[in-house]
Amino acid sequence: MSEMMNGFFEKVTPCLNNIYKFEIKNGNAMPPEPKLPDCVVERLNFFMPMREEGMTFLGVLNCVLAIDEEQAKKDYSFGAVEDWLPVTDEFRKWRDDYPASVYHQMEIAVAILYGYVGQEHQED
Repeated sequence: MSEMMNGFFEKVTPCLNNIYKFEIKNGNAMPPEPKLPDCVVERLNFFMPMREEGMTFLGVLNCVLAIDEEQAKKDYSFGAVEDWLPVTDEFRKWRDDYPASVYHQMEIAVAILYGYVGQEHQED
């Protein structure tokens, strides 16, 4: 049982840090800067700039996650200015890797709201 719990915490702790690890710097609350795998950063960097074209928070979240890729691709094509970025096997494995998969939606939401390590299009 202890070995199983160690594996659980080993996978889940980085996720929780990406979501909940706010810090106080110079008296100000600073949000976490999620450190995500390259396959996730690639999807975020592709879809995040589309907020400037009118894509909503949920639109970006759904496109990045692409849990139902065919539906996400269909929704994306409604106002798309670029071709769809297909979900890679590497991203799918990360997204669906239990027990951490339970937290990945929240990690991506935090990244969309506050930024992330490797973000190409920083907002001023």
